[in-house]
Amino acid sequence: MSALEIETLSARELMSLRERLDRRLRELEGKNGESLAELFSGGKSVDLIALAVMQSGIRCRTLDGRCVTLRPGSGIREEAEAHILTVRPLKTWTFRRTTYLSSKILGVRLDVAALRLTPLKLRDEWLWDPKKEYWGEPGEKIDKCFKPLIAAGPRPSFEMEQILPGHDPEDMDSDPIGQAVDLYEAGNVKESDRVLHRCLEEDLRTLDAHAHLGNWAFGDGSRQLLVERARRNYEAGVAIGNLSLTSDFNGVLEWGRIDNRPYLLCLHGLGLCRWILGDAQGAREVFERMLWLWSGVEGKNSIVQTRLDYLICHGPGAVHAPGDRPSVAAAATGRRNSRRDETTSPRSSPARGRRTTSCPGQPPMTA
Repeated sequence: MSALEIETLSARELMSLRERLDRRLRELEGKNGESLAELFSGGKSVDLIALAVMQSGIRCRTLDGRCVTLRPGSGIREEAEAHILTVRPLKTWTFRRTTYLSSKILGVRLDVAALRLTPLKLRDEWLWDPKKEYWGEPGEKIDKCFKPLIAAGPRPSFEMEQILPGHDPEDMDSDPIGQAVDLYEAGNVKESDRVLHRCLEEDLRTLDAHAHLGNWAFGDGSRQLLVERARRNYEAGVAIGNLSLTSDFNGVLEWGRIDNRPYLLCLHGLGLCRWILGDAQGAREVFERMLWLWSGVEGKNSIVQTRLDYLICHGPGAVHAPGDRPSVAAAATGRRNSRRDETTSPRSSPARGRRTTSCPGQPPMTA
């Protein structure tokens, strides 16, 4: 078709032509010349990366980067963002430039290596010295769980790179996480999820999106199915953040360094979910790790916060039944009170402070 012929087409004919061209391009973009239709044919199972899990469907990518919207069957949904879905294709079709796939989900797994993500950078190294940190008032007994941290001596402190698609550092209103929080607080949960999903579709390393999806699912921690869903969100954020940490990592990710907070909150949420779901040993491991990563913090409230979580799992009655709601509520109250008074580290730039980072079941905290 010549350029002159194209100019004579009506709007409807141009739309039809564009759809045909887009469909043909997608067919040609397949790995080794394999189209999506060919990929999903033959009854063989296929792995997809979940980017946005919604009630009506799941926006996914194939392992070679092509987009498809999955229509799963009915039943209890166990999918979560950044997880690998193994599916058996049943039917595929295209509508308005979007490829849809009806399929049966055979399995869900967290496999960060398969995502082929570039690890987040650890930046601005300086020396963290426990002797210069606040451990309590003079004469006040230092809790035993902090003594190993002090005895270990100085360690390197880092700030983890934070990914915020579409954010302009000169325009705080452009922060997508802040927009999502505003929408959620206004009762527009669906639109809030849409903003977070857009971030993950752009870059799965947006840890703050994983943290807030976990927060929304967690709620007050009273519904086990939702806590399990939140656990998967937090677990994905932790696993992606862990790509930046070697197995022998002995550094510090201070809370006062703003960009560390999404990873720390994913870690905190994971520990809390494990505890509520009855995995006391798993929760202890997470909270002990938090003590070493978070370490000395700029305000006593944060230390109390971390110590509270740690002692809940180590002290008397540490193993709670999953339905033991009063203990969970008490812990949540302690976190909420400690967060309200917390301040940003004097070593962090005030211009970078963001009010969007919050804990499970709590309102956003002012940074």
